[in-house]
Amino acid sequence: MFGVDWKSLTIPACLPITTDYFPDKRSLHNDYVVSDYTLLPDDVNAEFAQNRAIYKKPLSTEEVFRELVSQRLAQGFQLIVLPEKTSTNPQQAPCCGGQLQPSFQSSVLRIRAPQEPSQEYLLSIGRIFHKISLSGSIITVTRYRPRHPYPPINVDYRYRFHAPQHDTYEVSGVNFTTEKLENFNWNYMDQYICTRGDTDFQLLESMKYWRYRMYLLPKEDPAMKKIMEGTAKRCDIYTENKPIPSDKHICNEFIKFVELHLNKIKKVPCKKPRGPPSHLTKRRHSTSIISRPPPNQVCKP
Repeated sequence: MFGVDWKSLTIPACLPITTDYFPDKRSLHNDYVVSDYTLLPDDVNAEFAQNRAIYKKPLSTEEVFRELVSQRLAQGFQLIVLPEKTSTNPQQAPCCGGQLQPSFQSSVLRIRAPQEPSQEYLLSIGRIFHKISLSGSIITVTRYRPRHPYPPINVDYRYRFHAPQHDTYEVSGVNFTTEKLENFNWNYMDQYICTRGDTDFQLLESMKYWRYRMYLLPKEDPAMKKIMEGTAKRCDIYTENKPIPSDKHICNEFIKFVELHLNKIKKVPCKKPRGPPSHLTKRRHSTSIISRPPPNQVCKP
């Protein structure tokens, strides 16, 4: 039996989380287009903090740095773990004109003095490479895109399927088109992560964020019992007269579902606002003291 040569694969449906390939200096110079930009999370959050209607704790620079890497892993990138180089074999700098200090067996590289810690991650997807580095409060993202990208591939797939309610097979089809990963707007994505979507960088469909759809059926509905027992006919089984639950009840049931099944989210209990403080003060004097006349009032015998 033969195993899968994972290192020879480039863009299958699923990849290991790490790889060890990175182009050499000459290949980067001749075959790739290099671009970079910087992020200053502390300055950005300080600028927009006063404009936020509701205070939300901003991400620290370290948290933003980690999130940039995590988002790329969620989009299919791999971490590049470079092999350890000996002193007799000088290493090639991963960027044009750069020079790195001795590296470790991790994708995190310390390239500066300990007083100013710096970290660096190398990631790749296909022929696209990203380098994300942290130096003090500055995050630098360097992108290497192929100078001659592959042309898109279109596949028109036709098939026949047999639906349960039909007597014959129906013809259907779908079109598959390879995506141009070079055109993904990572600058916008990173700005969104930095500001948590509270500024001009809003969540867009083109960002390909992870999501899924849920279809929730009514709880303890007579029609559900028919479906489970297999006695229901086709369609029109939700027509029995039954009082419609209130929107508040439906929301509470949905929140219970979220609390039990989705990321252990907990509902924050709502505290009823207290009424305005009363101006009347409680007296702890006895009734005999209260009933006494003022000193300037003369009592008749």
